[in-house]
Amino acid sequence: MSRGGGGPTTAAEKATPPRAVEGLALAAYFDQAKQAEPDWRTVRINLPKRSDELISLAIDRGSGRQPHLQSTMTFDRTTAEVTHVRNFGDQTPGYQARRILRFMHTGEVAGVMGQTLAGIVSAGAAVLVWTGIALAWRRFRSWLVRTANA
Repeated sequence: MSRGGGGPTTAAEKATPPRAVEGLALAAYFDQAKQAEPDWRTVRINLPKRSDELISLAIDRGSGRQPHLQSTMTFDRTTAEVTHVRNFGDQTPGYQARRILRFMHTGEVAGVMGQTLAGIVSAGAAVLVWTGIALAWRRFRSWLVRTANA
């Protein structure tokens, strides 16, 4: 903006909106997402580039560990209208499996019992590694004794 208190003076100043206006526009998308999903817990806005035509917001109604309670709203940047909403059930089976397996891998799907089971399995894996190393060491020592006696 020009210092004299008037309007924009150069073409670049006219084409570049102020940061505050851009922030207010993102807040409007956020408000629309909150109204569409009143039981939301977190909303993540993927900050768009100036050239992007779409703005997407990820809405989570769960604890962050429940992929079936997550959805994505996509807005048209010029009209601020919702272009589509993609829920977990709308995703491909492969995407759904990856999202669930990520939390199943860490035991978060079944809560405390799942995490306990995952901890036991991890401890078992550590024991298997240790026994493998111990067996290899024992065989190596016996091989050394056999070659020394021969």
